Amino acid sequence: MSEKTTQASQLESALWNAADVLRGKMDASEYKNYLLGLIFYRFLSEKTLTTFSEWAGETENVTQKYAQYMDPQFELEASQCSPV
Repeated sequence: MSEKTTQASQLESALWNAADVLRGKMDASEYKNYLLGLIFYRFLSEKTLTTFSEWAGETENVTQKYAQYMDPQFELEASQCSPV
């Protein structure tokens, strides 16, 4: 086995062990509900950023600009810090 394959195998094993620890005594059929929720949340997050970037016509720093857009305090804080 090559070193890269060995590292990938060790990583896979470590991830499975971590999932087993997180799951604890929970049945796999119950655990999948949590994972599917996280996967769906990730999908919504990516879709929101994509839609925002298309709407704003921006391709760079979309995450930062979206956070600024969604935070109403950002403009207030920025205006308080700027010299007059």
